[in-house]
Amino acid sequence: MKTRITSFFYWVVSVFLLAVFSCEEPDQGGPGINYSEDPSIVDNTNTSTPVSTGQSMTFSAVLKAPAGIKQAIFSVLGRDQIFDNQTTGTDGTMLSIEEKVFIPWTQDGGEYDYSFTLETTNNKKIQVSGTFNIVQSIYGVVNTPSDTAYYRPNELVSFNATVYSTSAVSDATMQFNNTSYAFSDFQSLAENLYSVSGELRIPFAISSGTYPLRLTVRNTGGQEGIVEGRFNIDDRLFVVGGSTRIGWDPEQAISMPYIPGEGVHRLGTLLKSGESGFKFIGQLNGYQPLNWGLGSTSFSLLLGSSANLPSPAATGYYTITVDISNLSYSLSLAREVAQISAMYVYGSATQAGEEPADAIRLTNLGGGEFSANIQLGNSGNFMFFEDRSSIDNYYWGKGESLEQLKWKGDPIPAPAEAGIYRVSLDLNNGTYSVALNPN
Repeated sequence: MKTRITSFFYWVVSVFLLAVFSCEEPDQGGPGINYSEDPSIVDNTNTSTPVSTGQSMTFSAVLKAPAGIKQAIFSVLGRDQIFDNQTTGTDGTMLSIEEKVFIPWTQDGGEYDYSFTLETTNNKKIQVSGTFNIVQSIYGVVNTPSDTAYYRPNELVSFNATVYSTSAVSDATMQFNNTSYAFSDFQSLAENLYSVSGELRIPFAISSGTYPLRLTVRNTGGQEGIVEGRFNIDDRLFVVGGSTRIGWDPEQAISMPYIPGEGVHRLGTLLKSGESGFKFIGQLNGYQPLNWGLGSTSFSLLLGSSANLPSPAATGYYTITVDISNLSYSLSLAREVAQISAMYVYGSATQAGEEPADAIRLTNLGGGEFSANIQLGNSGNFMFFEDRSSIDNYYWGKGESLEQLKWKGDPIPAPAEAGIYRVSLDLNNGTYSVALNPN
């Protein structure tokens, strides 16, 4: 009996002590930590705007804790991201976080929680949380045209996008360059996954650049979504060949300006007779992938043709017009070199000034060569022309490289040193030289 009384006594004492200690205040972090200051979000991303599936949302916050921050854990959609040693402020109680989260296409719509859990240097944890909304939406990616490929004006391009939709796609409309294209080729690839295909022709009246693509997709459930992409257009064209003033080096090829209003490339340049002909290329770094040679008929073009375009019958300055979309070109003789008997120089760098009537005449050496000793200043510029009465039509300036002469080119800069110079022209080869006369 005595043993039972003793056991009961100890049991009563244990219950009493447990009750006493359970009523004590919990540990609030130890010395030096004032938990009367609540953790707070000093600055936070606005999450009031819903995010659509298939898109990304950026969560950012500047967080403040009442003690030094050891690390933070950002939690959303079942994933955790740990941030270490990203504190700001001298006391280590501020933390700046930014995290971009992709919302999967298959994520259900609704309200979701996110949280920042801060662990202090005293190994205490504080949590700051919030909510954001996800809207189930149609979303997709553009497969073609590729945003890394380049296409040309008037080219017919195949379009394809992979689209996620909770119900069947009913219609799709592409907006490109202020033009609407309706697509009707929809194929089911898998559950809630569809292929949208069609064709669009690049307008010929468009210049080089990166253009946005915007596909609006609707489904039988009444939902609408936007699929966006990019579209690169390259309108560049160059002429190269033995008949030109630069030869066959593609890196020196002569650029042909694109005329958007006409959808053609046009250039005035020297073409030499009796040479190995010429070709058109679409890039400066070589002949591939775009080079056009002679097609099956005169003045027709063929992509990748091994046949050069023939040299003209007479050496002269021609207007070359190229219609790549219709694979054709034309030559129009503006001035045959053999018919040029007089050449003049004028400009602010010369004593004649900018008045064509006072231009200085060069000596005709024959064979398209002209030369004279001329006083040039060290500022301003000068140009060459043939006929004082029609200077706007027949003038020559600087080409793409030093001493290259270009029909209707820009003014040639004055030399660095003023003096008497031997100025020479070679119209047959499209060159000029300016050499200080030692006499």
